[in-house]
Amino acid sequence: EQQQLGDMVQRFFAEQYGFDARRKILESREGWSREIWSKMAELGLLSLQVPEEQGGMAPAVVETLLTATATGAAMLLEPWVSSAIIGTVLIRELGSAQQREEMLVPMAAGERIAVPAHFEPAARYDLHRVATSARRGGGGWVLKGRKSVVLHAPAADLLLVSARTSGAADEATGISVFAVPREGPGVALSQYRTLDGVCAADVELADAPGTLIGADGTAFAALATAFDQGLAVRCAEAVGALQATEPSRRERRRALAAAKVVVGNACRYVGQEAVQLHGGMGVTDEIAVSHLFRRLTALEMALGDTAHHLEQFVAASAQAEGT
Repeated sequence: EQQQLGDMVQRFFAEQYGFDARRKILESREGWSREIWSKMAELGLLSLQVPEEQGGMAPAVVETLLTATATGAAMLLEPWVSSAIIGTVLIRELGSAQQREEMLVPMAAGERIAVPAHFEPAARYDLHRVATSARRGGGGWVLKGRKSVVLHAPAADLLLVSARTSGAADEATGISVFAVPREGPGVALSQYRTLDGVCAADVELADAPGTLIGADGTAFAALATAFDQGLAVRCAEAVGALQATEPSRRERRRALAAAKVVVGNACRYVGQEAVQLHGGMGVTDEIAVSHLFRRLTALEMALGDTAHHLEQFVAASAQAEGT
């Protein structure tokens, strides 16, 4: 069943997310496709980390990594890792039963996107360095601070913002996570695209209202779990992207035929010129040049001579132009 899922996901992206289709999405104003996102939800790819109680498949480790190799090969622009993995795990680990039901069910259905807004300009990659603050006000919580490189923030409905409710800026204790509406008051996004075209933003929070997820000041362990799972998925995506760079069998044969033509011509030309430089001695057994000439001639003919591989190259090129 796991391999069937992997094959199904590979087929889906091959048919729905080819290079030309991805370029159109990349060049769109949003930079991601709601249609693709809905189809991913229909395939169950957004519920891999959702608990069974909310209709999901968690933990689904193998299925998640198989999907990640496919999204990596496809160079997916949609917020699958941000929302369906890291965001989902955060809510799953922190949220109350009611919060999990209210948030994860629509996320699995592709109807809501929630992405983590955690890293800050001075934090580098340290999970525990959180300077953004949260305080009680107006009957709830309000947040103040800045988050950097929030992937898929422009696509999100909710930002899952880490903020400090107690402790110093470099302590693991005292960190909480809040659900903040992207279009809510006090939220400002500076949007841009990352190097690989993913939509992202720096987020400024100026007394932005937020809903506490889970208990106050106890979010660090859940953050570590969520980002660890995100890291595993990113590694699997890298494997998929690396595999996608491998040439197809047809491309490999064409390149090898071209290489054999170039090498074969060089063997013949260099070998003959070397013999000519030595005159009659060039074909005697007493000097190495004659032996090298014979080896070069044998190599030129090995596994198909130059003429044969030139024909192979022409045929492979014609096939490539016809596809």
